[in-house]
Amino acid sequence: MTDAYNKYILNGNPLVEEIKNAVPVDIAYTVRNMFLDADYDLIKQSRRHKFRLEHDSKYQALPDETEVFSAEFHRSRFLETSIPIKNVYDLYIRPLIEKQSGRKFEQADLRCYKMIAGGHFRIHKDDYQSQFGFIWYLTENWKWDWGGLLITLQPGLDVTVHIPEFNKLVIMNHAEEQLPHFVSEVSIYAKEPRLMLVGFLQ
Repeated sequence: MTDAYNKYILNGNPLVEEIKNAVPVDIAYTVRNMFLDADYDLIKQSRRHKFRLEHDSKYQALPDETEVFSAEFHRSRFLETSIPIKNVYDLYIRPLIEKQSGRKFEQADLRCYKMIAGGHFRIHKDDYQSQFGFIWYLTENWKWDWGGLLITLQPGLDVTVHIPEFNKLVIMNHAEEQLPHFVSEVSIYAKEPRLMLVGFLQ
């Protein structure tokens, strides 16, 4: 049974929603095992002018324009093109997102990520990627101090913190607000890789 609740609402529209137990648990464990067995490429990103381009006065304590955006994660392009990943999106994830959002989505850019010690995404916006995005977590028993926390910003200094809980789906509405967010650095003492299916939807 899925369990949905809103984290942040603007003009009556939820910007971030979490759905626990998003996929039948046996399916979730099958996909988790695929993630654990997959080969990945290490991706390191560095962009010098990104914070200047994404400055937004509604949000306080953002990095200034002299700072450099960075991200570090592992990506499996083989998994992204596999039939099981496409099927779990088409059969379970997309229907949930369409039900919650009241929208239909024709296209999905699916990405399979793993994050280990040092993995992170500095603060960024994804509105240029898609109207809606999602993260489906496949990590078990994640602890708060392992890092790897998704932080979504609200105007001012308010934030919402999302722990990467197994089989939880986070839906992000970029159509209503640009929704700055980041993933805190995964600690060296994290006992699990942070596994996630990420999607950008149109």
